[in-house]
Amino acid sequence: MPKKKKTFRVIYHNTPIFVPMDSSPRKGICSACRRKKPDIKVTALHHWKYAYQTKTIKKDPQNALGNSTEFCFSSH
Repeated sequence: MPKKKKTFRVIYHNTPIFVPMDSSPRKGICSACRRKKPDIKVTALHHWKYAYQTKTIKKDPQNALGNSTEFCFSSH
C-alpha cells in the first residue's frame, strides 16, 4: 500500500492552496541570510512570479511551489 502524502498549505495569489507532498516544502533555511533553526523560528515561502492563474493551480497544486523561495521574516 503506498504511503499517503501529507498536505501542506501554500498561499498563492492570496488564496490558500493545499499541496500534497511527501515532506514539507519548507526546509527551515533562509535563502537570503542562510540562517537556520534554532537561530530563526519560522520561514515563509515568497513567490517571485505568479506564473499561473489560481484556477490552474487548484487543478494541479504542485505548480504552486514554482518560482518560490524560502525566507526568514527579517529577510522577507
